[in-house]
Amino acid sequence: MTIDFIKAIPEDKILAGGVKDFGKFSEGFCFQVNTIFPDYIFTPKAGEAQPVSGTPEVWLICTDDLVSKSNLMNTIIKLKIKKQQLAGLHITLKVNLKKVPKMDDGTLSGQIPCGAGDVTSVEDLGKPKAKRPPKDGRWIVLQDWTPCSLKCGGGQQTLQLICMPPERGGKPCQGESIRKRPCNTQPCPVLKSPDEEKNAKYEKPIVKVMPISNRPIRYDKCHLKENDIFAVLKPKGFDLMEEIGKNTDFIHSESIVKTPVRIIMNNKSISFYKDENYTSMLLSMNLEGTNFVKITSNKGCFLFQGKLLDQQAVVCDIEQKPGFVEEWFYDFNLFKNQCKEERPVFKLKDDSDIKKKFNARLKKIKQELLEEKVEKARQQSQKEEELSINKKVEKTQAMTVLAIQKELKLEQLLEKEEALREKEEEKQLDLQYKAEQQKKEVLMKSIKEKELEEQYTINKENAEMAIKKLKEEAKSVITNKRIEIKKKIAQMRLKSERKKASIKSKIMSMRSDTAQELQKYTKNGDMNRCFVPNQNPKQLPESDPKANNIEFKPYAEQLAQMEVVCAASFPFFVDKYMECKTPESYCYVCCESEFGQLHLSDREKCYNKRCNKK
Repeated sequence: MTIDFIKAIPEDKILAGGVKDFGKFSEGFCFQVNTIFPDYIFTPKAGEAQPVSGTPEVWLICTDDLVSKSNLMNTIIKLKIKKQQLAGLHITLKVNLKKVPKMDDGTLSGQIPCGAGDVTSVEDLGKPKAKRPPKDGRWIVLQDWTPCSLKCGGGQQTLQLICMPPERGGKPCQGESIRKRPCNTQPCPVLKSPDEEKNAKYEKPIVKVMPISNRPIRYDKCHLKENDIFAVLKPKGFDLMEEIGKNTDFIHSESIVKTPVRIIMNNKSISFYKDENYTSMLLSMNLEGTNFVKITSNKGCFLFQGKLLDQQAVVCDIEQKPGFVEEWFYDFNLFKNQCKEERPVFKLKDDSDIKKKFNARLKKIKQELLEEKVEKARQQSQKEEELSINKKVEKTQAMTVLAIQKELKLEQLLEKEEALREKEEEKQLDLQYKAEQQKKEVLMKSIKEKELEEQYTINKENAEMAIKKLKEEAKSVITNKRIEIKKKIAQMRLKSERKKASIKSKIMSMRSDTAQELQKYTKNGDMNRCFVPNQNPKQLPESDPKANNIEFKPYAEQLAQMEVVCAASFPFFVDKYMECKTPESYCYVCCESEFGQLHLSDREKCYNKRCNKK
């Protein structure tokens, strides 16, 4: 139901128009809303409060109590009157209601309920009414005949009626509110013998497709429209529009598959779903780039053409209701053209506290993740080191026993041992180099980590002492007459020391770089060193305290001061040094040099006070 389609409501007698009261009866507290579904795009305007032509519709709405009915009736009436007033219409019963065409559709939409002429609001329904002739009760269809319960052998259909109660002493409704009638009385087929089967005559089956879902079909003007339909999606190698133009029966041919789907249209898109839970989408089109094409050869179908060639779909009504295409044509143009509106953007007045809390929380989470990562790396490294140490101990023991037993192969074994030891030391130095890289990212470690690290160092030293002791015991047993081997080992060690010295040099260089970066980020200098050079400085008397400020000195002194500051700040960066010496950029480069990334607020103050002042 759409407010625009409700029949006109006079402002002096609000219950004499499109909304009418029916009082209380066995089904509840009910009222009636009369609408006209237009056959054209309709919007209320001056001289036209309701559609002039279209399909009349009657909505019967019941509630459990009188208060709910009154509130709902008042809301609908107020919305309709507001729509009329926005269109420049102020309708009264004496003048305007006569101009509204009366729809003689065989329903109660043209009747005014008893006492409505003296009623100006829903609350006035309880007041005494003038005596009028009695009015008999009458039946209204609440639910049309249901589908037959059986396909053959005699089923039943059910019709549900609702009694409009008699008024002013009229006669009550006659008969039952639920009525039944037989259907599909033809006998069901039975199994026949092979001879009878040969002479059997097969009729063409009657196939009736029911809606794919028991979920209610929703409609919200300008927001949502749903329907259960037959959809013919574009077959591979075919253009639906061209094929329909060539052959008017193309849609009904056996090669074309009609799929029962649920179609959903909103003010952004049109989508086709194969199930009622909206999980299997067959096709989706952007509403703005979609065209609505009527099929003249088939009054119950139309075609959607999207931006892409593959975005084609023929839509047909399952129930073959009249006006299906016109209804969708109206709503399509309504959603696409008239419902466009810019969504308002609301800006928070002050979200600085929220941002601070968010940034603090984000920083804390990052720190926790980093600590967790470091802890996992430390534990993994410790396990690897412990495993390596244990392997070294076992290997050393085995090598010692083997050296004693096989003295003749001592030279080869010692060379192998030395090579393995050097490899292990290089591996340890590589690990230490990686550890220094991690230290560059994480400057501080927790006290607990230090304690664990100390304990780990003690275990490592004990293991190294045990290895050393084993080696000494082995050396005491083995002859010391291996001068040539010692010379060779000494050369290998000298080479290893050079490698270690190179790696240690890299470590020290990295530490130095880390310290310089830390100093750069934490620097909090003096903004008075920064100024905008002025070729014509203002001459101040010597008694003025500002006379000693550099910006009031002669231009040559200002340039000399610039040279000193730039040389001290950027001794190794030529590009930055040249930019610093430029008078136009000196002040900003100076502020960036004096205040590091951890003092951005002070840097901004330096910009505003020393560089941007007029």
